[in-house]
Amino acid sequence: DSCPFFWGKTLAASPRSMGLSLSNHGCACPSMPKGSPNRQNSDFDEKIEQIVEAQVTQLSATSSRSQLSRINLRSTTQEYNNDMSHGLLERAEEGPSAAGDDLKWLHWLLGQHWPYLKKSMEKVIKKELEPIIQEALPKPLNKISFQDIDFGDVMPNFSDIHPVFDIQNDFKGVSLEMGVTWHCAGKIVMVLDPVRIGLDNISLEGTVLLKLRPILDRLPIIGGMQITMLSPPQVQWNFTGGLALGLQMDVVTRTLRKVVADILSDLLVVPNQIFVHWLEGHAIDIDMDILEFPEPEIVMRLCVCGVEGLDLDSYAHSCGWGCYTAQLSSYVMLQLGARNCQTPAIRSSESEGWFDLLVYTGDQHVNVEVFSQDITYQDVHLGIVEGLTVQNLVQQPEWKWPLSQRTDRGSEDKAMKVELSAKFFHLSPTSEFVPTGKGNADTQAFLFVHLRSCRGIKDDFCEGARIRFKVGDEEVLGKSSYYHPMVDDTAIATPTQKMVEHLWETSDLPEKEMMKLIVEMTGLSPEEVSSIVHSRPTFTMRWGQFVAIGVKDVDGMSVQISLELKKMPGVGYAKLEEPITADRLMEAEDWVLDQPIALKPDLMASGNRIFHSDEIELNARFKLRCVSMHKR
Repeated sequence: DSCPFFWGKTLAASPRSMGLSLSNHGCACPSMPKGSPNRQNSDFDEKIEQIVEAQVTQLSATSSRSQLSRINLRSTTQEYNNDMSHGLLERAEEGPSAAGDDLKWLHWLLGQHWPYLKKSMEKVIKKELEPIIQEALPKPLNKISFQDIDFGDVMPNFSDIHPVFDIQNDFKGVSLEMGVTWHCAGKIVMVLDPVRIGLDNISLEGTVLLKLRPILDRLPIIGGMQITMLSPPQVQWNFTGGLALGLQMDVVTRTLRKVVADILSDLLVVPNQIFVHWLEGHAIDIDMDILEFPEPEIVMRLCVCGVEGLDLDSYAHSCGWGCYTAQLSSYVMLQLGARNCQTPAIRSSESEGWFDLLVYTGDQHVNVEVFSQDITYQDVHLGIVEGLTVQNLVQQPEWKWPLSQRTDRGSEDKAMKVELSAKFFHLSPTSEFVPTGKGNADTQAFLFVHLRSCRGIKDDFCEGARIRFKVGDEEVLGKSSYYHPMVDDTAIATPTQKMVEHLWETSDLPEKEMMKLIVEMTGLSPEEVSSIVHSRPTFTMRWGQFVAIGVKDVDGMSVQISLELKKMPGVGYAKLEEPITADRLMEAEDWVLDQPIALKPDLMASGNRIFHSDEIELNARFKLRCVSMHKR
């Protein structure tokens, strides 16, 4: 039967912001309009009004502080069931699939680009993968480096393309889901003098989502392209050489496999994505943050209730999940996108099997694997749930899912099953309908941070900096920054760009009046002013990252922020003087705080070393959303 909660939205988040570039037309010098003053001013004001109105409408005024109530925990019984009857997401519209000969054009297109794509991947491995591997290895193994990288002439093969018209965070788009298989004919050689380690028989298998989004009602119609994966791909390779390292070779191989898996997840697995757009000059009324770092649609509260059907004779032990004998205990590994969870091998209560998981698309794969652990802590893989998605759990929230076993120990009449219980909740700017927690699933709210950029740090220290967020007992360390030099455009001089940013950030005037004032003062067009406001060219330290932080106690929430430079890892060079509180966020429109935040240098922590040349400001957007049984 068709389910009213059918899912079809697809989204993800990018490792780096592609940003907006300034227009190449216009002048930085003040100028007076020619022609009839009245006609010119009328058209001029109308143009400014249209642009500013488009910017203002990006945020919906849905709540105010006077409408708020403190956290009111609700039991998820009748209210939860009634809310579910309204459906969670809109149904997607599927198009005709393609396979076999229908994909010849795609393989031909890939063939034309393959030589350039190979070189690009080789540069990425050398520049980005090598330092991460070196950092993860202990001394003296951290001297390892890539000597030769050759991916050969065999290209990836695409199969079974399924097009879907869907909506992601209110942006319409077309998603192309396609299987990809690659058996690399090349070889990679790493060297740790004098030892050479080879990687060959490299293979990759997974599902790629190519999403054409957003769809516009004006040219260029399609505004960008997002590339992501619903689950981590299966990557395999064989090692050759390295015998001279002895036992240390095991450290190298395990580290390399983990680093590669982590990089692929951080780069491509939902919610992460690569986003490329061509919206320069067209992004006035488009929320670029949401396109580059899409936000979750809902929260799935998932419980691993138990495992039944263990074969006592084959495994020489008994009990379902959570039971323990002198020989063995069992546990379950969960994976949703890039998020991993594990149940305890021995649990004291049923509530320990609950987890709060953020859902970005109903097509996300839910990986469920069951392992046993004997008294010597040796792990044995017992089975995996094949092809489970969030859609399946929406349609069957209380179900025993069969496990596919990798051995022939089980029998049909004693097939193993894992029992899962799933509940789904909205993310809303209201604290009135927060469900009571269960075990580990006791998150009251989530703080979503779109971490964009920072200015004020000297150019030589903009690379490799990280932001540390602390909310209660939880700490989250962001990704490393990259340096984005400020473009000294001859059409728009650097001092003019700085002046536009300063006026926009510090003025108390309404946005329409501010736009008109800046245009009159600088001689720039409204489009150029809008481009500067969006791209913030003076912010040379860039991240392009989305951070989701679970909040256990919204009433007592406070957010501490510190900036750690690569030269001083673990030391906060600049910090927020006063934490961001729940009251401050709830007083903001739609519970969204989007303005530069000043960070104060801590010279005592830095040993009186100065790495900044101006006031340090962090450019980020903070959004607070409560877990809720009702959509608002």
